[in-house]
Amino acid sequence: MESLNHSLFSNIATTKIPLFYKKNGELDYRQVVSIFLKLTNDDLAKIANISVKSVRFENDRMPTALKERIIEIKNVCELVAEMMGGSLEKTQLWFTTKNQMLGNITPRDMIRYGRYSKLLDILMDIKSGNIP
Repeated sequence: MESLNHSLFSNIATTKIPLFYKKNGELDYRQVVSIFLKLTNDDLAKIANISVKSVRFENDRMPTALKERIIEIKNVCELVAEMMGGSLEKTQLWFTTKNQMLGNITPRDMIRYGRYSKLLDILMDIKSGNIP
């Protein structure tokens, strides 16, 4: 069987940011959206295409669409952290700094505007060496 280092799997982060996990190893959804991105409930509702009143972080009450979007966001945060050598400070700075390659907006805003897939495509191009 081929190794998980195959490029087919390169869009999934291998690093787990400890801040995103509770002591029992469970994903802390609230931390994912607050640590690097500081997303509001309005942002999350827009990203997940749900009502603001539906934004909840308890596993049993969390809408599936919101859970899926937060897992995607977590993956992007972890991919960037890997590219930043594990530096959480550099990762947070990258998400909040305007970037010319992204149309002079912040990566955080790309996520807020529902452009997660475009951001992931750009990160994958950089990771694979297609963008210097």
